[in-house]
Amino acid sequence: MMSIDTLVESVELRLPERLAKAALLAPSGAGVPAGALLANGVPAWRVVSRDLVTGQSLVLVQGVNGCLPYPVTSIAMTPQPLERGRTAAVVIETQHMTFCRATYFGRAERCYRDGATRLVILVGVSALEEPGTYPLEVTLVSGGADVTFSVPLEVAAGHYGFQFIDPPPRLSSLMDAELMASEAAHLARWRGFRSPSRQWNLPLAPPLGPLMSISADYGDRRSYGGSVNGYHSGIDYRAWTGHPVMAPADGVVVMSEALEMRGNAVLIDHGWGLVTGYWHLSRALVQVGDTVSRGQVFAEVGNTGLSTGSHLHWEVWVNGVSVDGKQFLAPVGLEGIELSPYVGSTGAGVAQ
Repeated sequence: MMSIDTLVESVELRLPERLAKAALLAPSGAGVPAGALLANGVPAWRVVSRDLVTGQSLVLVQGVNGCLPYPVTSIAMTPQPLERGRTAAVVIETQHMTFCRATYFGRAERCYRDGATRLVILVGVSALEEPGTYPLEVTLVSGGADVTFSVPLEVAAGHYGFQFIDPPPRLSSLMDAELMASEAAHLARWRGFRSPSRQWNLPLAPPLGPLMSISADYGDRRSYGGSVNGYHSGIDYRAWTGHPVMAPADGVVVMSEALEMRGNAVLIDHGWGLVTGYWHLSRALVQVGDTVSRGQVFAEVGNTGLSTGSHLHWEVWVNGVSVDGKQFLAPVGLEGIELSPYVGSTGAGVAQ
């Protein structure tokens, strides 16, 4: 029986170029070639877990993956570096059922189960996160023992625009920093949703149909009348008042109310930490507790709250973090990550 400290003989190990140059196991091991570490008995999984580079080849060609900590058999991760504001996904396959938790950006989050031996970690990266390399620590509980390893998450700055918004005098009372902070704190009550059952497939359905035109993109830095600064936490789509708004996936309505700044607003929980929000609606056709199906009309576009024209503000949260929803609408979606099909009320096992 092979132990985690044994590299199978006559099996080729292909290390990423970055690992081949140096393996940073500890300060004392800095600059030591990976080949020298392996030759001197350092377990391959320790070399890999300290400096795993995703999107590059790291395999044992005969299919025996001796370079990962037991009971892990494979790890897949979205390509890096990842622009801030986007979502990273990690899929971990194990030999048998395990329990998992993940820690990143100073907070602990759950892993979601996509089958008996498959675990998925979704990492929402804020548009305001500082660029750099951050550790993503994963702890697996198997047979009463904890196995912890770390993979780096490389965050790039990305490119965001700037908007100077000069609302009309009738909206001047809404350009108040205290009001903005108070409403943000109110919404924080719903940022903790972590439903264990996924009710979505990739790509999500566009909330206004296939022909959507962006008037203000996610992440743009903003100044309201020169007095309040911040960033745009969602995407604004052009549409006329009364245009139907459709659910991008199955879900449960967890908030439906009138807010001062965001106007008539709805939040839908789709499971696995994915929540979508809709601001400035003319009216909502659903109440808290209602279930919606992918493609179902549940609201109408409007011009309520701090809004200078009719449009839909679409917000996407991943584990409570506002992220760029376009990533979930793209044909590829979360690149390199395959999820088992969700078969919901629409009967659509694969997203159309």
